Amino acid sequence: MAKYNIEGLKKEYQDNGWELRADKYENLSTLMECICPEGHTCHMTYDKWRKSKECPQCAAAALKKTKENEVIPKSRGIKRTLALDQATNVTGWAVFDNEKLVSYGVFKNKEDKTEIKINNLKHWFSDMCAAWKVDRLIFEDIQLQNFEGGPMNTIGVTTFQILAQLQGVLIDVAVEEKLPFKLAHTGVWRKYNDIKGKSRADKKKSAQLLVKNTYSREVSQDEADAICIGRYGLTLFKELTFSNWE
Repeated sequence: MAKYNIEGLKKEYQDNGWELRADKYENLSTLMECICPEGHTCHMTYDKWRKSKECPQCAAAALKKTKENEVIPKSRGIKRTLALDQATNVTGWAVFDNEKLVSYGVFKNKEDKTEIKINNLKHWFSDMCAAWKVDRLIFEDIQLQNFEGGPMNTIGVTTFQILAQLQGVLIDVAVEEKLPFKLAHTGVWRKYNDIKGKSRADKKKSAQLLVKNTYSREVSQDEADAICIGRYGLTLFKELTFSNWE
């Protein structure tokens, strides 16, 4: 195992445009003060810095400035994931590079007829996969819901049928594009993200709070759900190797 000393580390940081302010280094987990090329002071371990060389403040600012339809170039060696909280009217989406959130937004469907909405979403989804050079996909799985708190009603069944049709179309696109995909069950991804609340509205707010605390972003409910679905869904791919994805 290679041994590091503080002077050697300072030179390595300098060669990469950074400044290492620490005077002591013990091991890869030693938290050290440093300054990024943009002048931001941050604290991170050498192990974390050498893997990404990414300033947390710069990353947050870049995410904040990202426009909804602005495609971020994908770096070599990155596995890009598109997560969806799909619906016929408003679909939340989030893009992750490996495990890093790089963009998010919503797709709003302005059509009235269900079949046209599904067709529009199909083309938007296909375009997103191509434009963002997506490597893998995560959808929220569908479930039959009771919207009125009593016995199962017609509205819940009808909505379930429409979402089932939509899910089938999205899966068909994934198969055609040869993109691996996973389905995230609502109860499971909420439990993973520690989403709490008795009502649906409470759970939506809890997801928004998680995103705010984790990524320092104020997002809509649909965006928050998509981000949380992506955070959980990424764990479903960990048993696969890079060769399995390609």
